[in-house]
Amino acid sequence: MSTKTPPAISDQNQRLEELIARSKNHYEQVIDAMTDSICVVDHQFLIQSANKSFARAIRRPIKKIKGLSFFSVISRYAGLGRDWLCPDCPQTCVLKDVFRTGRTVFFEQTAHTPKDAKYYFQKTVFPVKNRRGETYQLVIVIRDITLLKEREVEIKRLHEFNNRILNSAPISIVVLDKSGRIVSANERASDMIADPDGAIVGKNLLKTSEIVKNVPLREAYADLLKNGKSFQNNSLSYFSRRSGQRKSLNIIAVPLSGTDGRREGALSMAIDNTEEVAAKEALEKLNRRLEEMVLQRTAELDQANRQLNQALDLKLKFIADASHELRTPLTIIKGNIDLAIQEINNQAGAVPEIYQVITGEIDRLGNIITDLTMLSNMDVRNETLHYEKINLFHLLQRIVRSLRVLADQKHIILTPLRPARQVVVAGDEAKLEKLLLNIVRNAIKYTPPRGRVRIWAESDGAQARLSVQDNGIGIPDKDQPYIFERFYRVDKSRSREEGGTGLGLSIAKWIAEAHGGQITIQSALGKGSKFTVHLPFNLEKLPPKEN
Repeated sequence: MSTKTPPAISDQNQRLEELIARSKNHYEQVIDAMTDSICVVDHQFLIQSANKSFARAIRRPIKKIKGLSFFSVISRYAGLGRDWLCPDCPQTCVLKDVFRTGRTVFFEQTAHTPKDAKYYFQKTVFPVKNRRGETYQLVIVIRDITLLKEREVEIKRLHEFNNRILNSAPISIVVLDKSGRIVSANERASDMIADPDGAIVGKNLLKTSEIVKNVPLREAYADLLKNGKSFQNNSLSYFSRRSGQRKSLNIIAVPLSGTDGRREGALSMAIDNTEEVAAKEALEKLNRRLEEMVLQRTAELDQANRQLNQALDLKLKFIADASHELRTPLTIIKGNIDLAIQEINNQAGAVPEIYQVITGEIDRLGNIITDLTMLSNMDVRNETLHYEKINLFHLLQRIVRSLRVLADQKHIILTPLRPARQVVVAGDEAKLEKLLLNIVRNAIKYTPPRGRVRIWAESDGAQARLSVQDNGIGIPDKDQPYIFERFYRVDKSRSREEGGTGLGLSIAKWIAEAHGGQITIQSALGKGSKFTVHLPFNLEKLPPKEN
């Protein structure tokens, strides 16, 4: 007679089996998700189970691991089997010891790969006991702690490095807890405040003799530790037991806070400023002496300044008088030469070349006198500008007409380029004309025969520009920063041949700057030069009616 299981019990058993299967599956998933390598062995050291991490480490699938000898596969695990899992040495074999004692064992080991890579492992062997307390299986957990060890080594290295930095710092550094007790100090701090026994860590800084005697400093430390108020003290005098001398310290102290923002103590830093204090006292003494000397020198400079002003006044008076006295005879000579030339022309005779030379030299001397007079007025700021509306293209046309003969003598093409639209500024027309005459005359002078000189005016809406470009000999880079200085000549021998005083560009620069502008230059040796005069429109400076 067969016995059938009641349906209710059969369903209950099935649900129980499903629950057990799910629990086992969940357990295996958890074990497999762990990064630690785990395996279970029996008394014969045969592997009963292992997780995926262990299988990956020995490079075999889990199904082919079960039933294998643990010792036959562990040697594939980064070479660990060579040193600690030998079945032929029961006295030292860790697994046999755990089976024998029934106690969990923890230990670490270093392993080297064939390529000499170094690994660190933490091994744990757990006994699995039955109800009678007998160990019948072992759970072996291998954890790769290489990164942790490397970090420990790095932390140790950084700690030693930080200590070297602190001990190499030229200042005393002390860390205090909330009570004022010294918890850390560098070597310089130990040298500064050590008692005869040499130890300072553990002592209360506020109770050291030098700070006890300095009430304001002691109160500042107390306020720092209680309320977190930083302070600085530049005049702590103390006696150094090591040197046997009186020293001076500059102290800065700040609160130390934890990651949660709560005060944990303070950091006190001090630097020996004994030499600085001594130097300060010497400097104060020297300053007093210097003040006396300055007063004396000031009186002497005032006297020299008065004499210099007198000499400058005499120079200006001399230039003015000399200009006047020179202009009169030059004018008479010029008039006589003109009359002589006119008389020769009326008689249809040939004008001697010497007359032309004399006329040219008279004109050159007149220009020199004019330039010197203008420079003198510039020095004392007596030179003024008379603003009027100026059409720059019309101004350029006048320049071309004035210098056409000079250009034609060298067969140089002198061309004014007509602007796309009218460019009008407010300025002193006579002075701007002189500026352009100086620049264009230089361009003609230093351009070889049959060369080209172009001049034009343009505007970008923000300012006006007057440009003079030639294809002459150019200016060396080394000379360009100095060409606007008075009497500066790039080629002195050529300048003597060509004539000129070396004042033209200096005067041109002053005229441009007096109008609120500037002159720039672009030049290449052997290729030519381009001078550009940048001018503001200045229309607001015109008289109301003309504006």
